[in-house]
Amino acid sequence: MIKMPKISVVMPTYNAEKYLKEAMDSVLSQTFSDFEFLIVDDNSTDATRSIINSYNDERIKLIEGECKGIAAALNKGIKAACGEYIARMDADDISLPERFETQVSFMDKHVDTGVCGTVTYKFGEEVDSIVEQLPENDVDIKTNLLFNVPLIHPTVMFRKSVLHEDSILYDQDYFCAEDYDLFLRLIPYTKFYNIQEPLVKRRIHDTNASFVTKERGSILFLKSLKTCYNVLLCVDIDEKILPVFYLYGEDIEPFSKEDLKLLKQTFKEIIRKTNKSNIFNIEIVKENLTGKFNYFLEKSFEHKLIDKKFLKRMRMSNIKITPKNLILLFFRELTRPLRRMHI
Repeated sequence: MIKMPKISVVMPTYNAEKYLKEAMDSVLSQTFSDFEFLIVDDNSTDATRSIINSYNDERIKLIEGECKGIAAALNKGIKAACGEYIARMDADDISLPERFETQVSFMDKHVDTGVCGTVTYKFGEEVDSIVEQLPENDVDIKTNLLFNVPLIHPTVMFRKSVLHEDSILYDQDYFCAEDYDLFLRLIPYTKFYNIQEPLVKRRIHDTNASFVTKERGSILFLKSLKTCYNVLLCVDIDEKILPVFYLYGEDIEPFSKEDLKLLKQTFKEIIRKTNKSNIFNIEIVKENLTGKFNYFLEKSFEHKLIDKKFLKRMRMSNIKITPKNLILLFFRELTRPLRRMHI
């Protein structure tokens, strides 16, 4: 009987010759060695194939891609995977030696966790080993998924059964947002976790897919997010205000009075539905939405689209009414004229 590997490492490649050897060496030198290394090459035209074929390691399996992009390549690797766990790897990153050992140990002990990422070192030509901070536990990760991507894709280890049993794969239509779309669809099916130890060195350079296709990725990100809010919280987000959930403030035009009213109404509905849900952290949702709304409210005021009266009336507050906060609010009102004079 053939023994199946514990992990299937899935790494897509396309013209990856520049950093490929470093990435492969980091996988092959892991302290945990019970894995197969599935490299799905998407018809590279540089020396990528030659580099892969230069290795004499029976764990490496070269798979021919279909020239349909990274999501299709990842799906092909997942379908071919024999391991209990599927570890993502990118051809320009470096996995630190204890990465697989640490993730497998955690997943073996926490059978309800189906997605396990790690924090990373960020490095590159203009960056030098900065540790990226990420939320740790399941609820906080799922809540942050409503606003950004709190998992770093090439660090993630999946429990293969979660993907196979629920027939969940990457959607090929979500190029450059395929990871985010997959994470959102996994929310109802499993738990998430981020190990708070940097186990991957993530290389930042100007040919990263996220840099090259940022605009398209933003559009698809928002499409996935709209579906997520609709399915999990039964909130339908109007297209006019949808960009506030992802794009940076400076990229969005100031809102009119009517759009600000719609934005506040939508945010209040999300908070109300979140409060009834046991999926997300209500305090993180409140803090995030309150901060967002007040930012765009101020921006519209600065552009003279609203007056001060409307600004004061519409401002959202996330301050809990406790005796201490009542005193702070009272003191703030008392000192308001003094602050004005000081300015």
